[in-house]
Amino acid sequence: MARAWKLTMREDEVAELVLDLPEAADNTLNVNTLEELNDLLRELRDRSGVRCLVVRSAKPECFIAGSDLNELYEINDPAAAEQHCASGQQLMDRIESLPYPTIAVIHGSCSGSGLELALACNFRVATDSPKTVFSLPEVSHGVIPAFGGTQRLPRLIGAQRALPMLVFGETLGPVPAFEIGLVDFLAAEAFLEETVKTVTTGIGRRRTRKAVARHRKARGLRDWFRERTPLGQRLMYERAKREALRRTGGNQPAPLECIEVVRKGLSVNIHRGLTLEREVFGLLAPARASKNLIRLELTRQSVRDGHAPSAMMRFNEPWRVGIHGAGEPAGRIAAAFAVSGITTVIQDSDWSRLSASYAAAAAGCRSFGTRRKLTVRDLREREMRLTMHRIIATAASTALRDEQIVVETVSESSSEPAAAVAALEQALTGKPLIVSTNRRDSTDALASGLSHPERFSGVRFFDPAHGASLVEIVPGTKTARETTAHLARLALQIGGLPVIVGDCAGSFINRVVIPYLNDAAVLAEEGVDFARIDQVFCDYGMPIGPFQLIDELGIHTVRGLTEAYAAAYGERMRPSGLFAALKAHDALQGRRTGKGFYLYAQNRRQRANSEVTARISRAFPHRSNLIDEDVLRRPLYLMLNETARCLEEQIAPTPAIADLALVTAIGFPAFRGGILRWADELEPREIVKTMTEYTRRFGPRYRPAALLKDLGERRAYFYDAVAHRTPRAQSPPPES
Repeated sequence: MARAWKLTMREDEVAELVLDLPEAADNTLNVNTLEELNDLLRELRDRSGVRCLVVRSAKPECFIAGSDLNELYEINDPAAAEQHCASGQQLMDRIESLPYPTIAVIHGSCSGSGLELALACNFRVATDSPKTVFSLPEVSHGVIPAFGGTQRLPRLIGAQRALPMLVFGETLGPVPAFEIGLVDFLAAEAFLEETVKTVTTGIGRRRTRKAVARHRKARGLRDWFRERTPLGQRLMYERAKREALRRTGGNQPAPLECIEVVRKGLSVNIHRGLTLEREVFGLLAPARASKNLIRLELTRQSVRDGHAPSAMMRFNEPWRVGIHGAGEPAGRIAAAFAVSGITTVIQDSDWSRLSASYAAAAAGCRSFGTRRKLTVRDLREREMRLTMHRIIATAASTALRDEQIVVETVSESSSEPAAAVAALEQALTGKPLIVSTNRRDSTDALASGLSHPERFSGVRFFDPAHGASLVEIVPGTKTARETTAHLARLALQIGGLPVIVGDCAGSFINRVVIPYLNDAAVLAEEGVDFARIDQVFCDYGMPIGPFQLIDELGIHTVRGLTEAYAAAYGERMRPSGLFAALKAHDALQGRRTGKGFYLYAQNRRQRANSEVTARISRAFPHRSNLIDEDVLRRPLYLMLNETARCLEEQIAPTPAIADLALVTAIGFPAFRGGILRWADELEPREIVKTMTEYTRRFGPRYRPAALLKDLGERRAYFYDAVAHRTPRAQSPPPES
């Protein structure tokens, strides 16, 4: 078996430990690499003639990307979890206790246990490349950093700066990491070796050590107050707890436990703090929430790896992208392309829509840069302006002729969508790929008038301004596999998760979300207060309630989709009368106009719109006595029912990918594992019983889907009975 670590001795008495995990794109710390490192550390401890140790990676874009999640997923016992934690802590202690300086040389991703290893070293040298990022994402996996991160990071940079990384998974670029003292030496990538040589030469000098110490302690009066006074500490930890509760609704224990481990650990010595870390990790690692979160992350990695670039790719980067049809959605899509380095042309004959696109693109670029924290503030603003230079808005009808990919956004609002797409194809030259964001019509229906349907596909961008978190690719029956593979690769480049689904009206996500939103409207029609409905779903773990989501999408948009899907799917998607009651009020369109179910005044907290409440009361003077459990389950069961139908029809891929898509697109609670994993935990048999009762009380739209009914009768589960299927749309393209 090939070894992952390589130890070499240089002529200047510098030892180098280089990690290069065989047959892997990134380095991870698994059981084998940890055992290898342990043996090498014993050898280094006893070796004479070593002046300092350098730890680095041979991977071009990764230092260490964390621990092996597959191994963490297999931990089902608290004792085994504590032993895993203890082994890692002991290894980091050995690095820290070596009798000579240790230096971590970091380029690329430094995440999880990789950052914990770097923290165990005495000094850290990092490149200023945008590829170099620092993070501790363990809380997003339902656990806490297990190899000393909760104790070493706050002792190094202070709890005030450490808590966002530890509790909320905040990612830092190299410049912010250097400013707060996480990185001691910053180097241009091209001059990294010269910097490392300078550091290894001067690290033994007292002047160099004093300069590093001054750099690490450069904190202001505010940090002193929050970290050195009892009142400041109490305020700091209470604020972190409030933020954790706001983000999780109190449904996930890991963030709050992490805060407590930091708070208690800093009040005792580091060895007692490490004991606290082990004990909490032992409780969290075997828990169901952790298993669900890790399972989703492993599925995400599998999907990304399955769409890696291949030799069959026809276009060379950088790609050229055009968007036909302006407006806010087009601007958000353009922002996702621009921040990834792709020049994008937005074409429309209406300059007011082009202006709206440009404003939306600017907001998207600024939001993306702020969320990623790639650079310090002034540099981030400069980067945003440079990014906006990649977006060209024009009314010229010939502007898109030479683009490689053209995204059309106009057919959804056209009375003849297929004709609109065909007209676009005729206006273009060359052999571009044409993709449609149309959420009403199927890809085959849109492609019916095309001369080259093999170069056409449906694509849905979800949350594009924040990195296009989900990109749903909807090939038609005549779409070439090469086209699908190329679009998946493009989705990866803009930071999205490409999921290939089967073709139908609305595709997968919209088809399962619209019944959920429509049924929430039916509940309001029956007399349940819409603000109460939203609160029930937020308490369940959704980031926003169904009416907040309707406001985000636009009330008129959701109304149009419910009408279109009712025509396609019949009675079970019959639109709620609530949408018809609000149809005449053009000002009530949601967040875009500042008024919907909620009011969205600038710099003010959103609040329920009393005007909408009054209109609902007048149109539907009912009073409901539904309990919260029914308020929650009725819309969710319709979402589940439609997901089951999509699995039956092979519109959705496997249950694991369907769950991941819903978690990514609409924020279904990840700690619950997705709607199908949640259904398996509730037992399909019990769900069928409840839905049968709902059918009797509330109408036929709750009638269980055939697949769900079959699982109930057989006492089977989605993940056991359906996971082996390979939907036709998800089959990988052939290599050329």
